[in-house]
Amino acid sequence: MFRTAAVACITALMASVALPAAAEAPAQATCAQTNFRVYFEPGATSLNDMAMDTINAAARNMEGCAYAELHVNVDASSPYAARRGQAVLAAANGHEWDVARVEPRMMTPVAYSSGPDFVDVVMTPDVLPVAPNGANAAHVGA
Repeated sequence: MFRTAAVACITALMASVALPAAAEAPAQATCAQTNFRVYFEPGATSLNDMAMDTINAAARNMEGCAYAELHVNVDASSPYAARRGQAVLAAANGHEWDVARVEPRMMTPVAYSSGPDFVDVVMTPDVLPVAPNGANAAHVGA
């Protein structure tokens, strides 16, 4: 009986020490830069459910950050670039951003069969430089 009581006390003591540390773990995982791609069907400019889930999960990682930027890098040669970039910005609109912008980038032309259309997304707690050409389709200041 004494052994069982001792084990229970030690387990309770360990849990009381471990719980605060575990509660802090998610905070340590947030506010870290996240880079990912959002894929589009050929000719499409709207986001599917998987893209929406990815954007929302990444944006939750930025909640509570003292500073947050959202950059959407689009293929400047695509006729769909602006609408795709705006679709990503709109999907992340429910979150707080100090800067949110669409930035065109030049891609090397490749055949359609080489892969799907996509935009690169960066969510970061750091100040990133403006694209070298200074072109921003959208900018939101806090």
